[in-house]
Amino acid sequence: ATIRYFNEFGGGPLTMPPEPPTHVAARATGQDRVVISWREPVVDGIGGDAATGYVVYQSHNGYGFGTPRLVAGGQTRSLEITGLAPGATLFFRVAATNPGGESLPSETLAVRIPPAGQRPVLIVNGFDRLNRTMNIRETSPTGIGGVSGTSQTYDRVIPRRSNSYDYSVLYARAAEVSGRAFDSCANECIEAGDVSLSAYSIVLWMLGEESTQEETFSAAEQLRVAEFLDAGGCLLVSGSEIAWDLGRASGPTDADRAFLRDSLRVEYAGDDAGSYFAIGAADTLFSGLSLSFAPTFITYDADYPDQLTPSGGSVACAAYSAGGTGTAAVAYRGGTPERRIVVMGIPFETLDTAALRADTLARIFEFFAPDSPDPINGWMLY
Repeated sequence: ATIRYFNEFGGGPLTMPPEPPTHVAARATGQDRVVISWREPVVDGIGGDAATGYVVYQSHNGYGFGTPRLVAGGQTRSLEITGLAPGATLFFRVAATNPGGESLPSETLAVRIPPAGQRPVLIVNGFDRLNRTMNIRETSPTGIGGVSGTSQTYDRVIPRRSNSYDYSVLYARAAEVSGRAFDSCANECIEAGDVSLSAYSIVLWMLGEESTQEETFSAAEQLRVAEFLDAGGCLLVSGSEIAWDLGRASGPTDADRAFLRDSLRVEYAGDDAGSYFAIGAADTLFSGLSLSFAPTFITYDADYPDQLTPSGGSVACAAYSAGGTGTAAVAYRGGTPERRIVVMGIPFETLDTAALRADTLARIFEFFAPDSPDPINGWMLY
């Protein structure tokens, strides 16, 4: 609206800045290089105009970006960056450009170059949701807000407390502590086949507060995840609305429920556990672990965490506490070939300290290790 308004006075052709690129991915392709790839933004007559170029930004911490690399031509959709230090962790964002300006950036991508012989983990960002229902609601004291003797309820629009699209940073920092290398991509890359899950043995799939409108797992994603698991893959998937979206009594399809039950080995038990705390179950990978996920200044409020039910041989490995009820996480090991799965109703990125995230992910990696003990017969990792 601002651009259209001022164009009335300046005259000339009107070009709207493009939308952000989609299907972004960052993958290490050697001991000193990574490739950043994307697809051109959608042009539908509602948003921006077509891109004529791109800018790839780089960061060492995932929050402050610089080192812009210009990519000319709207049809060029990748950039190789070389001369990087082995073991380095880097973060990237991609923006589209045209004569009207520059788009908002893509989600943040994380990549750590693997040492020789190490297979990287894949971090998949499936958390796209951002709407007014995620705003913080506050009620003012009586008499504040211009009306004597009453209080006012209002929304606080703070993107970092809703979805800042940079939670790959928190996964990356936790994986670093375990010495893991990693690539990352948007979930659309998996859906479209731009990135193959078969290139990885471990996938960390974040779903945050993704829910019914945006879909936690589309039909295409369900197919690709099921194929990955059937081939013996290891999967961590976390999010507060996964079971609600795929397994509640009305709304999901039979195929949704079957994927939740048979592939992820979990079923829906309830919509809101009523707590921001969970305790690891004895003799499981989370034994002795206290999982706190109260909102902080860098994370959002996962205010309706799903209650889960183990299914098909999975076991409950954490239960909500401090007034909450139900299973917070399940783990599964089995099948032929053997696959290993951890599903958390707590979004991993909302765990409230770096140390807790690192410890939690280290335990999950240990569970994914080929020689880890059988969870059904009892096992203690720590």
